[in-house]
Amino acid sequence: MRINKERVEPKCFIYRFVAKLARSTKYLRGSMVFKTLSTVFCLALQNPPLALTQPAATASTRSTRWSPSTSNGARFISPKEGQIVHPGETISINFELDPKIKVGKGIAIISSMGDLQFREASPYSFTFTVPDKDLRRVSNSLIGFQELALFGDIAGRENNNDDLATTTVDVEEPDLPVSLDVVGPMQPIPNRLNLLGLGKGSRIEIDAKFPDGHEFDVTDSTYLSLSSENSAIAFVADNETIVSVGAGQTHIIITYTIGHHQKQISVPVTVQTSSLGIDISPAFFNFGDVPSNTVSNPLQIIITNHTQEKVHISKLEPVGGFSVGPENCSDTILSKSGSCTITVRFAPISAGPVYSTIFVSNDETWGESIFLFGKGT
Repeated sequence: MRINKERVEPKCFIYRFVAKLARSTKYLRGSMVFKTLSTVFCLALQNPPLALTQPAATASTRSTRWSPSTSNGARFISPKEGQIVHPGETISINFELDPKIKVGKGIAIISSMGDLQFREASPYSFTFTVPDKDLRRVSNSLIGFQELALFGDIAGRENNNDDLATTTVDVEEPDLPVSLDVVGPMQPIPNRLNLLGLGKGSRIEIDAKFPDGHEFDVTDSTYLSLSSENSAIAFVADNETIVSVGAGQTHIIITYTIGHHQKQISVPVTVQTSSLGIDISPAFFNFGDVPSNTVSNPLQIIITNHTQEKVHISKLEPVGGFSVGPENCSDTILSKSGSCTITVRFAPISAGPVYSTIFVSNDETWGESIFLFGKGT
C-alpha cells in the first residue's frame, strides 16, 4: 500500500473502522488485511478524498450463506442487497443518511473485495470497480457473496467511529464456463475423490474457465450446486463438503446453471471402510428437519475399540449446533473390544441447515470424527 507521506497526519480514526470490520466481517476476521492496515493509517482529513487499495493478504474461509444487510444510521440505495455484479464492472455506491445524525470527520467504505475509500465531506458517493481476478490472497474467491460496509465518524455517539450500514452483492460471471475442474483433495488424481472411513468430510473446490478468458474459483458461486447420486454412500453437507456415509462407489454431480443453460461434470467417489482401529457407529447422522427452538430425539453413538491394545479416549470436542451428553467416553480407557456411548441431540435456534463434527481424540489413531447434520425449520 502506498500513501503520500505529505498527506498524512496523526488522526487515526479510520483505523477503528477497520478494526470493527475485522471483528464483524467473516471475510476479513483474522486475516492479514486487518493486521497490515492497522499499522499504517493516519489519513489526512483536511485533504482531497484519498482511495487506498489493500495489499495482498492471506486467505480466509468464506461461506456462500447470505449475510443480511444492516442499518445503523444509513442505508444503501445502490447496489441493492444481493444484486448480481460482474468481474470488471464499475458500480455506483450510493446511500441515504439518517437526517438526525451529524457526520464529523468523514465517511469510509470498505469491501471484502479489497478496497477502502474515504470521503471527508459530502457528497458521500463512491464508485467501485469489481476486480477481474480471483482474491485467493485477500478473502478467498471473488465469485459469490461479497460485503460492502459503510463507516462514519458520527457526532454524539459514545463510539463515534461507528458502522452505519452493510450490504451484500453477488459477484458472478455473465456466461456459462467453458470448463469446470475439481481441485483440492482430488489431487494427485484429478476429478476423483477417495474417502477412507466413515464420517470423513472432504472439502472440494471447483475452478472454472470462462469465454472472456477469466479463470475463477467458483466454489462459492450461487450458480453452482452439488448433489450425490447415492446419499447413503456420500452426502453433500453444503456446496463444499462431501461426507462419507457408507462403503461403496457413487458420483457427485457438479452443476453450474444460468437460466435454462447448464454445465455439468461428474466426480467419481469411492468410500472404503476397515474393521480395524476405532469404530464409531454411526459416524454420520442426519437429524432431518427439526423445528427451531426445540430439541430432537436423542441419538446414541457407540465407539468401539477394534485394535489389539488398550485405547485412551482423551476428550470429545463438539463444534456448535448440537448438544452432547450424557456420555461415558471422555477420559476413558477402552480395552480390546471395549466400547463407550455418546448421546447427541440437535437443538436448532433458527431455520436453515446446520452441520458439525465431534472430534474424538485418542492415542491410537490420533482422532476420529463424528459428522452430524440437521435442518432447523
